[in-house]
This record gives sequence, C-alpha cells and structure tokens, in this order.
Amino acid sequence: MSVDNGTTKWEQPFDALLSDVFEVQGRIAEQVAQALDVKLGTSLKATLEQRPTQNLAAYDAFLRGEAASAQDDPMSFRHAISYYEQAVALDSTFVQAWAELARAQALLYANGTPTPAGAEAARRAAERTLALAPNRSEGHRALGLYYSTVITDLPRALAEANTALELAPGSARALALVGYIETNLGRWEAEGGRHRPRGLYGDVQRSHVGARRCPTSAAPPPRTTRVRRGPGRVGDRARPDVRPAR
Repeated sequence: MSVDNGTTKWEQPFDALLSDVFEVQGRIAEQVAQALDVKLGTSLKATLEQRPTQNLAAYDAFLRGEAASAQDDPMSFRHAISYYEQAVALDSTFVQAWAELARAQALLYANGTPTPAGAEAARRAAERTLALAPNRSEGHRALGLYYSTVITDLPRALAEANTALELAPGSARALALVGYIETNLGRWEAEGGRHRPRGLYGDVQRSHVGARRCPTSAAPPPRTTRVRRGPGRVGDRARPDVRPAR
C-alpha cells in the first residue's frame, strides 16, 4: 500500500504450511520484492535466510516478549522479561532473545524501581549476547544501553554503540542509541543531530518517570528531564527506549 495516497500497490494470497515459519517468511519477502520490482541486496537476503533459532517454541516465546515490550510501563517490561527468559531457557544460543532480554532488563531498571539485582541481570544478559555473537551488532548495542542507562558510563556506552553501528550501519536501533548518548554528552549540534535524521524516532526516549516520547521531528529533545536519583542513575537525563524497529 502506498503511504502517499493509501492505494494498494500489490496484494496476493499466500498459502503455505507453517512447518517452517522462517522459510515462509523468506518466501513471502522474496515474492513481495519481485512483485514491487525491488532487488534484495546480498546482506538482506542473508538476513532473511538466517534462522534466529531452530526451536520454534523459543521463537514463539520471543514473539510474545516482543508483543509485551511494545507497551510503555514497568509491568509490561516484566512480562516481556518473563517471555524472553523462557526463550533463552529453550535455546541458550538465541542471540536475539538474549539481546532483547538485556534491553528489557535495562529499561525496567531505568523506568521502574532500580535494584542491584536488576542491574546485574541487565549486565549478564548483555554480556551473554556479546559472547554468543561478538561480530554482530546486538551484543554491543545491549552493552551500550546497559552502560548508558544502568551505570551511566556514557563514554563507554558510546564506544559500544559506535561499534554496534559500524557492524550494522543500517540499524535504526544502533543509530538511535548513538544519537541518544551523543546528545546526553552535549554533542547534539556536532554529532547527535547527525545521528538523528528527520523521522528516525522508531526508537524513542523514555524518562524514568513515565513513557515520555520525543516528537517525531528533527528538533533536539529537551536537554533535561527531572527524574528520581538512585544508585547508578542518570539524574537529570532522559532515558532511551531502544527497542527493535518492527
């Protein structure tokens, strides 16, 4: 469907057995691309062919976690964490599930009641993600979010976020995280604005006091947001919600 005028560009029924959901997803993507005369690049084809897990039950738990984490409150983060924990229990090598578990733990710490156990859980999940896939973006992004929201080591967070962006230059999640950190380091004009092109707010910011979204525009977000202080907290700084772009 065209977003300009709402007209349908292409539609077609697709019948297939869901014995292999990842194969079906790849076939649908290829047919849509062919119908719209869009050429899939090598990296995108590799992504479509990549199986995040061989365990369909783990993938189902992961998707339930994704649905739960779409909400903007600590209770939803707790529900998401429960599903992500199920996913990694069923498949301990499920990189995406570990990455999203780390993200949800960090955001629960930032948006809920911070505890040492919560900080440790976020760290463990982020480090596990990196250990499983050191040459992929997810682990560095997870550590960048941990350093920025849990222990507030922004220079270290920026190093991890930049590595994540180098490994996945097209990642909106990595780009948003870099922009967030640079902004909070006071580099909006020099760097943060460059990493926040117009309309790129799929990954929104949240303050500790609630789900406060930045406007979808190129204007810089407010420099400070009063939040409660606590061990390892940012203080007068907005929190990022760096969630998967869907």
